[in-house]
Amino acid sequence: MNQGRTRRGSASASPYNTAQLINLQEEFQMIQAENVKLKEEAEKSRGEAKNSKFETEVVLQELLHVGLKLKGEKMGKQQAENENENMKKELLEAQKALEEEKSTAQEAKNKYQTAKKEAGNVIQELQEVQEAFEEEKRKMQLATQEAANGMAEAEKLRKELLHVKQQLQEEKKRKHEAENEIENMKKELLEAQKVLEEEKIKIQEAKKEMEDTKSYTQNMKKELMKVQEELAEERIDVKVFKKEMTGSAVNKKDCKDALKEIRKHKKEAKELLKQKVKLAKQQLKEHFKDAEEQLNKTLKELKAKEKKAEDRRGFWSRLLRKN
Repeated sequence: MNQGRTRRGSASASPYNTAQLINLQEEFQMIQAENVKLKEEAEKSRGEAKNSKFETEVVLQELLHVGLKLKGEKMGKQQAENENENMKKELLEAQKALEEEKSTAQEAKNKYQTAKKEAGNVIQELQEVQEAFEEEKRKMQLATQEAANGMAEAEKLRKELLHVKQQLQEEKKRKHEAENEIENMKKELLEAQKVLEEEKIKIQEAKKEMEDTKSYTQNMKKELMKVQEELAEERIDVKVFKKEMTGSAVNKKDCKDALKEIRKHKKEAKELLKQKVKLAKQQLKEHFKDAEEQLNKTLKELKAKEKKAEDRRGFWSRLLRKN
């Protein structure tokens, strides 16, 4: 009986006393309270992470908007390059027209050479007339010696001789005027050639300005690439911010300041590119306007000279038909 009671008592005995059990209960309650506190902090951290993720998505959307804007600016620049190519084509067409005018001037020169040759024929005919006159004079002297009664005929011949002399004087005068006219034509042709040479120089200068414009465009491209690199660096900074948002070093204000700085750089880059493209277009427009006005002026002068040369050729034709 006693042994049975002893075994039951030893089986139900606890390894801890009452004080230890109370301490264990208090520690368990503290652990539960700490666990609740940790859960609350975890919920709070998840909320902050969610807000940070939303702000990061806003920043990424802004960067995407910047990329689209830069793409639009690039398309605008492509349009400016297309306009530049169209202007080059117009300049080539103007050069072609100038070559045609040069060909016309060469034809005028050939016609002048023909007129000069015809003037030489007129001079030869005048020499033949002079020789004939000398022959008539010899015959007149022989007639005077052979017959005194030929005085009347001699007087008549003398009058004819005077008339021939007058004609010769007039022909000499016309010859002198023709020589002066030929000299003037030579001078005008030289002046026309000088104008053409000046126009060639101006065209070379225009080509050089086009090369300078190309160089300026290349510099603009480099500046645009620099802006794109800066934006890429800003994107990297945003990625860094995104990574740091999981810690406690970066807060919401830092992200907003970074976003404000990115927008500022974007606006400055956009304004700079817009101003430079506008300036390049204005310079090209003024340059080609001046070149077009100068070419039109030169063509007008060449046409006037050609008309004047045509009038002179008409004068020589009438003179030759008269003789």
